[in-house]
Amino acid sequence: LDPAFRSTASIFVNQDAYNWLDTLQDNNGQFLLQPSLESPSGRQLFGLPVVIVSNKVMPSRVDSGTGAEFAPIIVGDLEEGIVLFDRQQTEIMSSDVAMDAFQTDVTLWRAIERMEVKMRDNEAFVFGEVQLPAE
Repeated sequence: LDPAFRSTASIFVNQDAYNWLDTLQDNNGQFLLQPSLESPSGRQLFGLPVVIVSNKVMPSRVDSGTGAEFAPIIVGDLEEGIVLFDRQQTEIMSSDVAMDAFQTDVTLWRAIERMEVKMRDNEAFVFGEVQLPAE
């Protein structure tokens, strides 16, 4: 991770990775996750805030050959690393005659939204995976 992003970096983990991190201790028996008033999760790791993302949004990966489960971890500043382009406002249209709307006495709606995500600075964050212990 580029040192320029250290002050704005966070650690993004899914629920599986957080549960794994929550069990880790140093050689003195102290847990690596420490309390933090600034972190959204209430925890920090090596001074960086920990952000927990749902497993539905950032799922763990299962290796098809070995069956081992790997949880994702992203360290860095995602606001500097990626940019979201909103190409156009949301277009909403309705119709009471399209398809069978007239016959069934309903109004059909559709919404179109154009968005794209691009890499801004690939040194702003690092992606990795940790192998979770077998249950």
